[in-house]
Amino acid sequence: MNRNAATLKHYLLALCLLIIPGRSLADLPALKIGFITDLTGIGAFFGVQTQRGALLAQKELREQGERIEIIFEDSAGKPPEGVTAAIRLLESEKVDAVICDTTPICTAISPTVRAAAKPLIYHSPAVSIRESNPLSFRNFLDYTASCAAIAENWKLRAIKEVGSLMPHIEFGEKCLDGLKQHYPDHSSFRYNPGDDLRTAVTLFKSKGIEAVAHVGYEGDFRSFFKHCRSQSYRPLHGLMDLMLTEVLLHDAGPDLDGATISGFQLLKPDFAMRLDQSFPENRNDRLPVSALGYNAVQALFQTWGACAGKFTQDCLVSNLSRSPKNAQLGFKGFRTGTPEYPVVLKELRAGRLYPLF
Repeated sequence: MNRNAATLKHYLLALCLLIIPGRSLADLPALKIGFITDLTGIGAFFGVQTQRGALLAQKELREQGERIEIIFEDSAGKPPEGVTAAIRLLESEKVDAVICDTTPICTAISPTVRAAAKPLIYHSPAVSIRESNPLSFRNFLDYTASCAAIAENWKLRAIKEVGSLMPHIEFGEKCLDGLKQHYPDHSSFRYNPGDDLRTAVTLFKSKGIEAVAHVGYEGDFRSFFKHCRSQSYRPLHGLMDLMLTEVLLHDAGPDLDGATISGFQLLKPDFAMRLDQSFPENRNDRLPVSALGYNAVQALFQTWGACAGKFTQDCLVSNLSRSPKNAQLGFKGFRTGTPEYPVVLKELRAGRLYPLF
């Protein structure tokens, strides 16, 4: 059966569920999703937010009478723990799909999820996961385009001496690719998460670096800002909006004023309000990645209905290409496994973000 015929078959089956008496979407089995995140490790600043978005989607779907269950697993930022969680979710919990957070965890679990022939929606800029797993769908920004936008802005502002602080992880490589489009010979400092970044600050300061672009984990940013302050070094910063946690903003203080921030659209007021109502403790730490968890759950649930309660590759690809109901951050659905999220450049002033273009 060719792809068009298979797609038509799934469409007609889903349509029959709606029109045949005594049979409706409510008759489908409940959608069971396994969500592997980091709630207590170095990526907790990220995982706590995506979990809240996913829980909000589950809450709203259940309020509409839909049947859905999300089972969360905490990898604590450790790939082996992530793999163990994936095996448990697939073999014991019999989940229909898996969502995961952060590059190291998603890279580690992808082969296990692929072997089980289950769809994987992953929150990471990494493209290698998609390239090795045809049932994986990257639900994230393009880091090459995002970092290129920062560099282009600096070029227009006639900033000449640029540095980059990048971890030895795939998303660091992708950001570097974007920066090199405008600053091919800039000073780059590579590190492993958790390294002492005192040397990076000393290097950038000695070279007269005016602006530093960096991606990574919250703890590494806090370390970098601490050493910048101790050495009286105040460069312009370029970073991704998912890093702007309440803790980071507090630690960096005025040193982050004027920072060039690349990332997602701002959260819609109504979505932010619904998050606040469901998670009052979230008010001072609303990150756009909360909407990633929300979009992933909504997209899987919409596809579950369209595929008549059975995920096949043809049906997944066909239906995940469409934007889910109530999509956030300008999400337009997945195209060949890659989402369409517009990259928005912003400037941080006194703790608030202002779009640049």
